[in-house]
Amino acid sequence: MDRVNEYSCLCPPAFTGTQCELDVDECSVRPSLCHNGATCTNSHGSYSCICVNGWAGLDCSVNIDDCAGAACFNGATCIDRVGSFFCQCTYGKTGLLCHLDDACTSNPCHEGAICDTSPINGSFTCSCATGYKGLDCSEDIDECEQGSSPSLINSPTKDQARYGTTHLVDFLGVYARAKDLSTDIICEDSIHTESESSVSSKYR
Repeated sequence: MDRVNEYSCLCPPAFTGTQCELDVDECSVRPSLCHNGATCTNSHGSYSCICVNGWAGLDCSVNIDDCAGAACFNGATCIDRVGSFFCQCTYGKTGLLCHLDDACTSNPCHEGAICDTSPINGSFTCSCATGYKGLDCSEDIDECEQGSSPSLINSPTKDQARYGTTHLVDFLGVYARAKDLSTDIICEDSIHTESESSVSSKYR
């Protein structure tokens, strides 16, 4: 632009200076150019955004659909996340891609145990209830043999599991007599089993 004894230059947005010889650092002037944790890098006359995993676009504002190239098996539903995806398995299947059989569907755990499935190989792990042990929690722990006092709280739970919920176990006269503090405990139990109806009428 001509003036009296001087001139001025109308610079494009990416340059400044008397003769537009200076590059404008867009990253410093406008720090919000790049989104979602991207890194802004200035270049001569321009800038670029280096996106983090899961994002794309000039300003890193586009979420990449990770399900587009995902491989969920056996009718599983793919759920897109940022930089990853999740396969929601159908019943009886497990694993990161729902490609494994869920071993817990066959109810391998006993006596009120909790069954957990490994997403790596589909195998099961049983978390046993109090008083039971073993791979499938089917082995009863003999508390007397271990030298511990019988529990009046835990014992009915174990016997109710054996005889079903239609019976109540009424523990009467349970006591433990120790021959010596350093020897095994001798347990003498008097167990009386009644039906729910008879117990209910007894305490009315």
